[in-house]
Amino acid sequence: MEVKIIKREKNPLLRREEILFEIEDVKATPSRQEVFNKLVALLNANAELLVIKNIKSKFGTNIVEGKAHLYSSKEVLKKLEPEHILKRLKAEESAGEAKKEEGENAPKEQA
Repeated sequence: MEVKIIKREKNPLLRREEILFEIEDVKATPSRQEVFNKLVALLNANAELLVIKNIKSKFGTNIVEGKAHLYSSKEVLKKLEPEHILKRLKAEESAGEAKKEEGENAPKEQA
């Protein structure tokens, strides 16, 4: 899965950066967590300040488009984002941490 940044636009009034991205050659729409991890790595951003607004498939193609916001601080993020988005962020963070712990505690196969 390769994520391409289509447009990065600073919004000084809302103290955030608005990012449009595109993912090509996908068979199914990737999970928010997969896209989130790729964007954090690609943008070299703080994971606590990035919010994925939407992800949608283009009908009849193998292209997925989306929009994300990268905030300047946690306070700004909490002030501007709706409550349901903040709840989703908390749920995704806990799911990501649980998945990470599962990988660390998994029994290692012996060859």
